[in-house]
Amino acid sequence: MLGVDDLRPGDTALDIGANVGAFTVAYAKRVGPTGRVWAVEPHPVAVAACRAATADYPWVTVQQVAVVGSGDRVTLYGDRGDMRRSSLWAENVMQEGEAYSVPGARLRHILSAVRTPPRVIKIDAQGAEMAILRDASDVLDGLQDTVLVLEIWPAGLQAAGSSADELIDWCEAHGWTADDRTWASARQAAAGMTGHKAFDVVCRRHSSPDCRG
Repeated sequence: MLGVDDLRPGDTALDIGANVGAFTVAYAKRVGPTGRVWAVEPHPVAVAACRAATADYPWVTVQQVAVVGSGDRVTLYGDRGDMRRSSLWAENVMQEGEAYSVPGARLRHILSAVRTPPRVIKIDAQGAEMAILRDASDVLDGLQDTVLVLEIWPAGLQAAGSSADELIDWCEAHGWTADDRTWASARQAAAGMTGHKAFDVVCRRHSSPDCRG
């Protein structure tokens, strides 16, 4: 499971877009009671399920919040067919469901609250990935031993006013490399994807960032 093998007892993990907590639970088991896991999820039903799933792990904190580039309240568009497809952009929803007004938060503020630099940061935010990363670029540049797990969903990013190319550009500019592919191959894969096709990358920083932004 993405990022799990990088965790050790006592580590901290941040799960952005935790949904019902599958990764959160796996992270919690890995870091143990001396570690911490912060799960962030905007959908109220998913939050309740995540809290139930992690009830036996008191070192897990579950927050109902949408991580975006501001601290304003935002509208979350629910997908009645699969709440995992809920998004801050209506275009990303396949089956229109209930809309929710949810609190927003910036990644930089969440990292400040976490305090201990996370060993793993997973971001699966249904199109919001680029907005999250862009807003916290300087803070992420200061993390030296962090693994970044990202979903790259070309259509979802485009609906959010971004693109897979922009996300990959950001990763390259800030010194991140993917475990299992080159960024050139990631661009090629993204170019051939439509609809809800997506892929995940596990990224590490092996060099100093070339720029800030």
